[in-house]
Amino acid sequence: YQRRVHGKQWYQRRVHGKQWYQRRVHGKQWYQRRVHGKQWYQRRVHGKQWYQRRVMSKTFKAEGMQGLYRGFVISCVGIVIYRGFYFGLYDTIMPYLPEDVSFAARFGVGYAVTVSAGLMSYPIDTIRRRMMMTSGEGVKYNGSMDCASQILKAEGFMSFMKGAGANVLRGMAGAGVLAGFDVMKASYIAYAYPESIEK
Repeated sequence: YQRRVHGKQWYQRRVHGKQWYQRRVHGKQWYQRRVHGKQWYQRRVHGKQWYQRRVMSKTFKAEGMQGLYRGFVISCVGIVIYRGFYFGLYDTIMPYLPEDVSFAARFGVGYAVTVSAGLMSYPIDTIRRRMMMTSGEGVKYNGSMDCASQILKAEGFMSFMKGAGANVLRGMAGAGVLAGFDVMKASYIAYAYPESIEK
């Protein structure tokens, strides 16, 4: 009987020892996978940074500082047009609606305004992308006007609007910003200045 009990205890110790060993091995494997994953991520980040530095150095050697800023002026023009329509149309339309209009109505107006602003400025965005893509490959366009004329002659006007459909779907984020800002502003005013609401 004692041998049987000792044998059972010995078996239990062996099983527990095996389980402890498995947990130790699994823990080591998990640690190795985590370390390898971190190293893979670092290699990917360093590879991306190396590629960016290579592209910048290649562009700088080919065209100088001008090549790094190709399309910058037309990009500024596009931002002015987009933001002008984005905020201007929204601030023009909203005063015609009641003050207690719902969030859905604000979101709808914001979405229509965002899509309109995106479509208005999209041809300029196309010119900007074309000019940026020519950096480091030799000068193909003498300026934004030359780029626009070449695209219009070679591909037609609708080539300026390629990819505008995806831009329409992206407009939901801009609509959320406009509508959400109005709601948060009204909530903050009601919280910080309750006397203005009572009046």
